Amino acid sequence: MVTKTRGVKRSSAGKNSKKEVIRMKKNLKTQTKKSNLKEVNKMTEVIKKAEPAVAFCRVSTDGTIKPSLIFKEKEILKYSNAHNLQIIKNYECIETGWNKKDRQKTTEMLKYISRHPEIKHIIFYSVEIINRNFIDKKRIYAFAKINNKSIHFVKSNKIYTKSSSPDELLAYEFELTILQKISNDIAKKTTMGMLEKAKYGILPLKAPFGYTNNPRTKMIDINNKTGQKIKEVFEILSQENVSKEDFINLSIKLKINPRKLINIIRNPFYYGDFFYKENLYQGKHIPLVSRAVWINTNKNLNEII
Repeated sequence: MVTKTRGVKRSSAGKNSKKEVIRMKKNLKTQTKKSNLKEVNKMTEVIKKAEPAVAFCRVSTDGTIKPSLIFKEKEILKYSNAHNLQIIKNYECIETGWNKKDRQKTTEMLKYISRHPEIKHIIFYSVEIINRNFIDKKRIYAFAKINNKSIHFVKSNKIYTKSSSPDELLAYEFELTILQKISNDIAKKTTMGMLEKAKYGILPLKAPFGYTNNPRTKMIDINNKTGQKIKEVFEILSQENVSKEDFINLSIKLKINPRKLINIIRNPFYYGDFFYKENLYQGKHIPLVSRAVWINTNKNLNEII
């Protein structure tokens, strides 16, 4: 009897222990849900308080576009989070220099901000981004001043506003002047280098249709696929009794716009020479056709077009 009684007591204690564990688990789940809810509410409050901003991210086409763009966008995002800013729209520009497309992006961005007056912040990765073009630099700062916007530079962790002190603005202008000098020196060296390359007989630009730039040798090689097509164009159009219909048929067959095809035929690069900065240079690349074939083709083209 004693043994049975002890057995019952143990069984009852075991059941109570299991119930206690279940109850504790339920309490833990409830507390976790409440804790998560508090965190969500906190995050929601932070997002609500975050001020809207736009970001402008620009990278050069130097072979590191994707890594550079990802890095800059991450840094901009990190900066915006640290300064309680919410990026509403991000403008990406991938170009070799501050040109027409850059200006279009700038205009597009300023128009967007004008349509959304609640946006008070413009974020750039660095000062150099808007220092590439004097006109756009003045446009952006005039716009920011008139519309009371803040301009942020992630790299230097600086903010310029309408109320920035004269010393801060002077420091900024000095920084721009130094960067402009560096940029001008680089541009001058690049121009001189490209000119020397042309004198050496290598076109310092993108290879024409039918050729390809060789990144290893820095020379220009014949493209095995498109080169043969261009050679065929010259061979057909250099023959006697060629007609405008022949030209149109070639354009359709090769899927090349007639205007582009005319420019290809006019280009002396295909017989061995090339123009750079309005000067004619003798190239070191392999010609697709002879000079005589090129002359005959252009002569026929003048008669049928």
